[in-house]
Amino acid sequence: MKKTEFFTLVTKRFSDELSPEDNDKLEEMLKVKKNREKFIFLKKKWDKVSDTISNERFSLMRSHNMLVEKIKKHEPDFGLEDKKIENTPIFKLKKLNLYLSGVAASIILLGIIFFYGLQLEQNRDDQASFEVIDKITIPGQRNTIKLADNSEVILNADSRLTFKRPFQNKLREFDLEGEGYFKVEKNHLAPFRVHFNGLTVEVLGTEFNINTYSNFNTSFVSLVEGSIKILSSSDSLLYQLKPGEQLKYNHLTEKFEIQSFDLLTTVGWKDDILVFNNERMEDVLKILGRHYGVNFNVKNPAILNCQIKADFKHKPLNIILESIKYAGEWEFSQLENNNYTLHGRGCN
Repeated sequence: MKKTEFFTLVTKRFSDELSPEDNDKLEEMLKVKKNREKFIFLKKKWDKVSDTISNERFSLMRSHNMLVEKIKKHEPDFGLEDKKIENTPIFKLKKLNLYLSGVAASIILLGIIFFYGLQLEQNRDDQASFEVIDKITIPGQRNTIKLADNSEVILNADSRLTFKRPFQNKLREFDLEGEGYFKVEKNHLAPFRVHFNGLTVEVLGTEFNINTYSNFNTSFVSLVEGSIKILSSSDSLLYQLKPGEQLKYNHLTEKFEIQSFDLLTTVGWKDDILVFNNERMEDVLKILGRHYGVNFNVKNPAILNCQIKADFKHKPLNIILESIKYAGEWEFSQLENNNYTLHGRGCN
């Protein structure tokens, strides 16, 4: 199959000029997945172009000359020859409602499809030129990632950050699982977007924290400085955060609320600082398990309802557990392979 033949048939299909024989030929081509993808891409471009230029009158000679020169530049063997446009009768194309001479019409219509086809092919080539970077931390590990634009991401334990290098289409785009603290360099020409759990944060330059661990049903976006937009899965604006504000999103109800937050409690983890402000024991053990890479087995489920108020700066796990056990007359027993058992009285 020649590239030009496919584009020609697509052009005829979109302009309602396809014969039954050519229609069968095109349908056969569309059985190939690669061709179907091209067809869908070109249809979107065609609809966009038709909305823009319908009912407009073209300069025939200018359109003709521009397209011929561009086609020859990108594809020398395309098969077009220089033709002088005569003052031929003007007619109205069925689909685009364009008033063009017969020669110019065929060239312009084919040119539209051809160049968007080139764009699609170029996009495929571009995709082969980037590298997908996948940064993963295990429980007990944190990682600082320096980006090419001088931005920085501090990835918390048991988290994952995925992005393309180099950045594509003037867009700095990332996928996050777990928790990350972002220091974003300002660049008005390249927005910075982080996707997580069906939501998106979009910024130009700022500092913020995203907590979206899967073992909680809630995601938190906390803005330290600058300004960020929170977008839904359909890219509609949910809220624009101001410094000191935190968006709390419940993934079960798909509702959110805006609240203030304590800086050290929220982002202290990146500096090995853990702050518990009347946190339930269940959540405290999840955080400790992730931060230090250990597991806890609680013998009395009522212990999980107990609340802990404490802060620990650069403390090893054994010191933290010693402090916690005295608060409620509990006992931690260390087993093999970083496993701990918690015994003691529960809380109502």
